[in-house]
Amino acid sequence: MRQAGRMPWPGLLALFAAAFTAVMTELLPAGLLPQMSAALGVPEGRAGFLVTAYAVASFLAAIPLTALLRRFARRRVLSGTLAGFAACNAATALSSSYAVTFGIRVLAGTMGG
Repeated sequence: MRQAGRMPWPGLLALFAAAFTAVMTELLPAGLLPQMSAALGVPEGRAGFLVTAYAVASFLAAIPLTALLRRFARRRVLSGTLAGFAACNAATALSSSYAVTFGIRVLAGTMGG
């Protein structure tokens, strides 16, 4: 039980980590589009679709996934989501294929939803 006047630091830090990771996963590629397009061998405009893919997948998945996951423990869902972001970010960093990177970004966007 929480004492009056004390902040719930562990919970707040977990939410901070989740929000920071989600925002960085979504927005960091926007700042790296020239480098990503060169590494993937595609025009910058096409690399920009990687940001769009994340946003659209997040939008489409938000309500259905919330309804589906609401019966699970929040800590497990949050932990699974953070682990998924880590895996998707690592896979994106290692990918040299535009199609694979696009698929990874859609999966990451789904987790963001």
